[in-house]
Amino acid sequence: MRNFVKTSLLLLLSACRLCAQNAVYVDLSGDWRESADDKAEYARPHFDDTAWKTARLPWTEHPPRDNSRHWFRRTVEIPQGADRTRLAITLGPISSVYEVFVNGVQIGSTGPFADDSQVQVARTRVFPIPASALGSGEQITVAVRTRMVLLQSIEAAHIYFGGRYLLTYIEHAPLGAARNDIDRQKVRYSQSFAFAELELFLALILGLLWLSEREREELFWLGLLVACRGITEVYLTTLISLDSLPLVMLVTPFWWLVNSALGLAALAELVLAVSSLTSRWVRVLIWGKAMLSVFGFALPIVWREAPELGLVVFTWIYGAARSRQLRYDSARNLNLAIIGFLCLARLDSGGLGLLPAFFDIGGLRWSKQSLTTTLFATILAILSLRRLTADRREKQRLGSELEAARLVQQLLLKNSGSGAIDAVYQPAQEVGGDFYQVFPLSDGSELLAVGDVSGKGLKAAMVVSLLTGALRNRKSDAPGELLGELNRTVCGGLDGGFVTAAVARCYPDGRIVLANAGNPSPYLGGEEITPEAGLPLGIVSDAEYPETEFALGEEQQLTFVFDGVIEAANPTGELFGFDRTGGISTKSAQEIAGAAKAWGQNDDITVVTVRRNS
Repeated sequence: MRNFVKTSLLLLLSACRLCAQNAVYVDLSGDWRESADDKAEYARPHFDDTAWKTARLPWTEHPPRDNSRHWFRRTVEIPQGADRTRLAITLGPISSVYEVFVNGVQIGSTGPFADDSQVQVARTRVFPIPASALGSGEQITVAVRTRMVLLQSIEAAHIYFGGRYLLTYIEHAPLGAARNDIDRQKVRYSQSFAFAELELFLALILGLLWLSEREREELFWLGLLVACRGITEVYLTTLISLDSLPLVMLVTPFWWLVNSALGLAALAELVLAVSSLTSRWVRVLIWGKAMLSVFGFALPIVWREAPELGLVVFTWIYGAARSRQLRYDSARNLNLAIIGFLCLARLDSGGLGLLPAFFDIGGLRWSKQSLTTTLFATILAILSLRRLTADRREKQRLGSELEAARLVQQLLLKNSGSGAIDAVYQPAQEVGGDFYQVFPLSDGSELLAVGDVSGKGLKAAMVVSLLTGALRNRKSDAPGELLGELNRTVCGGLDGGFVTAAVARCYPDGRIVLANAGNPSPYLGGEEITPEAGLPLGIVSDAEYPETEFALGEEQQLTFVFDGVIEAANPTGELFGFDRTGGISTKSAQEIAGAAKAWGQNDDITVVTVRRNS
């Protein structure tokens, strides 16, 4: 029994040794002959290729990136005693579409060679060799006819570096090499997923910030720029897992739309937004070129991307020049400087070649464009967030000041009359430029002053405060003389503005003395009266204001309205107008103001009514 076991082991070892001696393993990597011509005779074994240049496979640098045909040839020896019925060739990644010939006989291909729209992902592939293609000689000539396609520039989707080039038995061929290529490529570009997640998260934050501050357009364009890069990273890394791609007409326009058209247009718009520029012709050039990038994706890169990159850099230079002219603050200049580096990085990615497109660190491939876009966009986002926070603090401060000014204005415009005078004041903003004041006089009459300062907001409110102080410190109770005092107070200090005003002295017996300085004519008993009027205040320092006297009946009402009532406009743009104003002029001040506001308020609404004090 022991002798039988020994004999069996010896026979097994002999069989293994015999199999090892008969195994075929020929390394095909190394120097191949390469030609950019395309002739059928290049597949023949006896063709003289000594004049061709040498190419090393696997690739140690990028393969050709044009749409031409390339041939690769190599002559190898078949080991003696090899079983010629079991041989196979393993070729690492060479091209997306290629044909393989052995001694002039085509033994396989990776896709329809004549169809330029068909794209296959470069992978390690195994091709069995028919015995009829080997002949009886000791050498065989392997020829590979490749078709380089435009989409090969999407590097992450194609594996060029590494892979195996072998002549073996079919059962010994690395049939799982294609999957290994995919796994290796996924590891190599795993940082792209991290960049994509970071960029898309950053774009989301910028988008939310823009939604809360719509006037900050730079947040929108920066978010779009980062989102385009993040989508591009997702797109490229997704292609790694594919063995074949859709038609190039379906894939490539998406690539150019996101990465070239939208990305570069967003960068140019970012410059304009940060510079606060509204140059229409620059914007037309930007988006015109963006559309050309979408529909002209098959053009050479010098016609496809370089002009738009140049347009982006020109936009930045234009914005930087304008910043010197307009003397922007340091934060905005810093933003422009960082965007300048971003423009330079994109321009380099478009073909300057100042730095390598990729860096291999730690077994991972790092994209220069992803690194620069993420770095500079993050810095810009931080600066924008700081500026946004500072702006919000400033708005809160101004809001507090406006609220204080509103309270002060309400106190200044508080009606202190006898009750015969009623007034409603509804500013279009927190504070406004309309005013009215009522002063009881010693003889039982009341002095009414109304007016409208040109403009809106805080500046107009400050003029109102000035006029209110002048009214309280007046030297005369005569309407015409009082308007003269007010005119001299504001003349020369309104920076081109003016004030329309009217002063009326109302006596208990219904007599009214009125002086008008360009204010809309009041309504008496529903009819517009036309007192003699002078120039608005603040135009001519020595202007005179004549007085008009009339009587107010016991059932009549004198109504003063301002432009905010007459010029109220509905959504279609129709004005409230004089006719409607006259038709409701006999109603209360609250009803008149409410009707104008319901029609469509776009200015301060002020209505003052006077009834006879019985």
